[in-house]
Amino acid sequence: MKALIVLVLCLQLHRISAAERCQLHHKGENRQFPEDFAFGVSTAAYQIEGGWNVDGKGLSIWDTYTHAHPERILDRTNGDEAAESYHRFEQDLAALKALKVKFYRFSFSWPRLLPNADTTVINQKGIDYYNNIIDKLLANDIEPMVTMFHCDLPEALNKFGGFTNDIIIKYFRFYADFLYKTFGDRVKKW
Repeated sequence: MKALIVLVLCLQLHRISAAERCQLHHKGENRQFPEDFAFGVSTAAYQIEGGWNVDGKGLSIWDTYTHAHPERILDRTNGDEAAESYHRFEQDLAALKALKVKFYRFSFSWPRLLPNADTTVINQKGIDYYNNIIDKLLANDIEPMVTMFHCDLPEALNKFGGFTNDIIIKYFRFYADFLYKTFGDRVKKW
Protein backbone atom coordinates (compact mmCIF):
# COMPACT_ATOMS: atom_id res chain seq x y z
CA MET A 1 0.00 0.00 0.00
CA LYS A 2 2.87 2.35 0.86
CA ALA A 3 4.41 1.75 -2.59
CA LEU A 4 1.09 2.54 -4.25
CA ILE A 5 0.78 5.85 -2.38
CA VAL A 6 4.33 6.81 -3.38
CA LEU A 7 3.61 5.89 -7.01
CA VAL A 8 0.39 7.93 -7.08
CA LEU A 9 2.18 10.89 -5.47
CA CYS A 10 5.00 10.69 -8.03
CA LEU A 11 2.54 10.52 -10.91
CA GLN A 12 0.62 13.48 -9.52
CA LEU A 13 3.79 15.55 -9.13
CA HIS A 14 4.84 14.65 -12.66
CA ARG A 15 1.42 15.69 -13.98
CA ILE A 16 1.64 19.05 -12.24
CA SER A 17 5.15 19.77 -13.47
CA ALA A 18 4.21 18.68 -17.01
CA ALA A 19 1.20 20.99 -16.94
CA GLU A 20 3.36 23.87 -15.76
CA ARG A 21 5.98 23.18 -18.43
CA CYS A 22 3.28 23.17 -21.12
CA GLN A 23 1.69 26.28 -19.62
CA LEU A 24 -1.71 24.62 -19.38
CA HIS A 25 -2.79 26.93 -16.58
CA HIS A 26 -4.31 29.98 -18.27
CA LYS A 27 -5.47 31.93 -15.26
CA GLY A 28 -7.75 34.76 -16.22
CA GLU A 29 -7.50 34.10 -19.95
CA ASN A 30 -10.61 33.75 -22.06
CA ARG A 31 -9.76 30.69 -24.14
CA GLN A 32 -11.73 30.23 -27.36
CA PHE A 33 -11.66 27.78 -30.20
CA PRO A 34 -10.33 29.12 -33.49
CA GLU A 35 -12.93 30.40 -35.97
CA ASP A 36 -12.27 27.48 -38.32
CA PHE A 37 -12.62 24.81 -35.62
CA ALA A 38 -15.36 22.41 -36.68
CA PHE A 39 -17.47 20.90 -33.94
CA GLY A 40 -19.09 17.53 -34.37
CA VAL A 41 -20.69 14.73 -32.41
CA SER A 42 -20.51 10.97 -32.66
CA THR A 43 -22.53 7.87 -31.96
CA ALA A 44 -22.19 4.12 -32.32
CA ALA A 45 -24.85 1.98 -34.00
CA TYR A 46 -25.39 -0.54 -31.19
CA GLN A 47 -25.56 2.19 -28.56
CA ILE A 48 -28.06 4.45 -30.33
CA GLU A 49 -30.09 2.67 -33.01
CA GLY A 50 -32.26 0.14 -31.23
CA GLY A 51 -34.47 -1.71 -33.70
CA TRP A 52 -32.43 -4.81 -32.98
CA ASN A 53 -34.79 -7.28 -34.65
CA VAL A 54 -36.65 -5.23 -37.24
CA ASP A 55 -36.42 -4.79 -40.99
CA GLY A 56 -34.09 -7.71 -41.63
CA LYS A 57 -31.25 -6.83 -39.25
CA GLY A 58 -29.17 -9.84 -38.27
CA LEU A 59 -27.91 -10.59 -34.78
CA SER A 60 -24.73 -8.97 -33.51
CA ILE A 61 -22.48 -10.51 -30.90
CA TRP A 62 -23.84 -7.95 -28.43
CA ASP A 63 -27.46 -8.92 -29.14
CA THR A 64 -26.61 -12.54 -28.41
CA TYR A 65 -24.45 -11.78 -25.37
CA THR A 66 -26.79 -9.35 -23.62
CA HIS A 67 -29.80 -11.61 -24.17
CA ALA A 68 -27.97 -14.70 -22.92
CA HIS A 69 -26.33 -12.97 -19.94
CA PRO A 70 -28.37 -9.94 -18.81
CA GLU A 71 -26.93 -10.33 -15.32
CA ARG A 72 -23.50 -9.33 -16.64
CA ILE A 73 -24.74 -5.82 -17.43
CA LEU A 74 -25.09 -3.77 -14.26
CA ASP A 75 -28.55 -2.37 -15.04
CA ARG A 76 -29.50 -5.29 -17.35
CA THR A 77 -29.97 -3.00 -20.35
CA ASN A 78 -29.13 -3.97 -23.89
CA GLY A 79 -29.31 -2.47 -27.36
CA ASP A 80 -32.83 -3.66 -28.14
CA GLU A 81 -34.17 -0.12 -27.88
CA ALA A 82 -31.09 1.96 -27.05
CA ALA A 83 -31.99 5.56 -27.96
CA GLU A 84 -34.35 4.34 -30.72
CA SER A 85 -32.54 6.36 -33.35
CA TYR A 86 -33.60 3.76 -35.90
CA HIS A 87 -37.17 5.02 -35.52
CA ARG A 88 -36.44 8.60 -34.42
CA PHE A 89 -33.70 9.94 -36.65
CA GLU A 90 -35.71 13.08 -37.45
CA GLN A 91 -35.48 14.05 -33.77
CA ASP A 92 -31.77 13.31 -33.75
CA LEU A 93 -31.32 15.44 -36.86
CA ALA A 94 -33.17 18.32 -35.19
CA ALA A 95 -30.79 18.04 -32.23
CA LEU A 96 -27.76 18.04 -34.55
CA LYS A 97 -29.07 21.17 -36.28
CA ALA A 98 -29.74 22.88 -32.95
CA LEU A 99 -26.16 22.13 -31.89
CA LYS A 100 -24.90 23.63 -35.17
CA VAL A 101 -22.41 20.83 -35.64
CA LYS A 102 -20.45 20.56 -38.87
CA PHE A 103 -19.83 16.81 -38.65
CA TYR A 104 -21.73 13.77 -37.43
CA ARG A 105 -19.65 10.66 -36.95
CA PHE A 106 -21.74 7.48 -36.81
CA SER A 107 -21.03 3.83 -37.29
CA PHE A 108 -22.65 1.40 -39.65
CA SER A 109 -24.17 -1.72 -38.12
CA TRP A 110 -22.61 -4.58 -40.06
CA PRO A 111 -25.46 -7.00 -39.16
CA ARG A 112 -28.07 -4.40 -40.17
CA LEU A 113 -26.59 -4.20 -43.67
CA LEU A 114 -25.30 -7.75 -44.15
CA PRO A 115 -27.24 -10.02 -41.76
CA ASN A 116 -25.12 -13.08 -42.58
CA ALA A 117 -21.89 -11.04 -42.49
CA ASP A 118 -21.26 -11.52 -46.21
CA THR A 119 -22.88 -10.30 -49.39
CA THR A 120 -25.08 -13.38 -49.89
CA VAL A 121 -27.90 -11.49 -48.14
CA ILE A 122 -28.01 -7.72 -48.52
CA ASN A 123 -30.58 -5.94 -46.37
CA GLN A 124 -32.10 -3.21 -48.54
CA LYS A 125 -33.95 -1.72 -45.57
CA GLY A 126 -30.62 -1.28 -43.79
CA ILE A 127 -29.21 0.43 -46.88
CA ASP A 128 -32.29 2.68 -47.03
CA TYR A 129 -31.85 3.60 -43.35
CA TYR A 130 -28.25 4.73 -43.80
CA ASN A 131 -29.00 6.42 -47.15
CA ASN A 132 -31.68 8.44 -45.36
CA ILE A 133 -29.21 9.49 -42.65
CA ILE A 134 -26.50 10.45 -45.13
CA ASP A 135 -28.85 12.32 -47.47
CA LYS A 136 -30.51 14.27 -44.66
CA LEU A 137 -27.18 15.19 -43.10
CA LEU A 138 -25.89 16.52 -46.40
CA ALA A 139 -29.15 18.40 -47.06
CA ASN A 140 -28.60 20.15 -43.73
CA ASP A 141 -24.92 20.98 -44.33
CA ILE A 142 -23.72 18.37 -41.84
CA GLU A 143 -20.92 16.24 -43.18
CA PRO A 144 -21.22 12.52 -42.46
CA MET A 145 -18.13 10.83 -41.06
CA VAL A 146 -18.47 7.08 -40.78
CA THR A 147 -16.93 4.28 -38.82
CA MET A 148 -17.15 0.98 -40.64
CA PHE A 149 -17.06 -1.14 -37.52
CA HIS A 150 -17.74 -0.24 -33.90
CA CYS A 151 -17.75 -3.56 -32.07
CA ASP A 152 -21.08 -4.97 -33.32
CA LEU A 153 -19.73 -7.98 -35.16
CA PRO A 154 -22.38 -10.12 -36.87
CA GLU A 155 -23.11 -13.20 -34.76
CA ALA A 156 -22.60 -15.29 -37.91
CA LEU A 157 -18.85 -14.59 -37.63
CA ASN A 158 -18.69 -15.63 -34.00
CA LYS A 159 -18.90 -19.30 -35.01
CA PHE A 160 -15.51 -18.84 -36.72
CA GLY A 161 -14.01 -17.17 -33.66
CA GLY A 162 -14.56 -13.60 -34.82
CA PHE A 163 -11.37 -11.58 -34.96
CA THR A 164 -9.30 -14.48 -33.64
CA ASN A 165 -9.63 -16.20 -37.03
CA ASP A 166 -7.83 -14.89 -40.12
CA ILE A 167 -10.92 -15.63 -42.22
CA ILE A 168 -12.37 -12.39 -40.89
CA ILE A 169 -10.00 -10.48 -43.17
CA LYS A 170 -11.91 -11.77 -46.19
CA TYR A 171 -15.28 -10.94 -44.63
CA PHE A 172 -14.20 -7.46 -43.56
CA ARG A 173 -12.78 -6.74 -47.02
CA PHE A 174 -16.12 -7.68 -48.60
CA TYR A 175 -17.93 -5.53 -46.03
CA ALA A 176 -15.63 -2.54 -46.56
CA ASP A 177 -15.95 -2.82 -50.36
CA PHE A 178 -19.74 -3.04 -50.01
CA LEU A 179 -19.84 0.09 -47.82
CA TYR A 180 -17.66 2.10 -50.14
CA LYS A 181 -19.60 1.07 -53.26
CA THR A 182 -22.93 1.75 -51.56
CA PHE A 183 -22.20 4.99 -49.70
CA GLY A 184 -18.88 6.29 -51.05
CA ASP A 185 -20.51 8.61 -53.56
CA ARG A 186 -21.61 10.83 -50.65
CA VAL A 187 -19.44 9.88 -47.68
CA LYS A 188 -15.95 11.36 -47.99
CA LYS A 189 -14.62 10.86 -44.47
CA TRP A 190 -14.14 7.25 -43.40
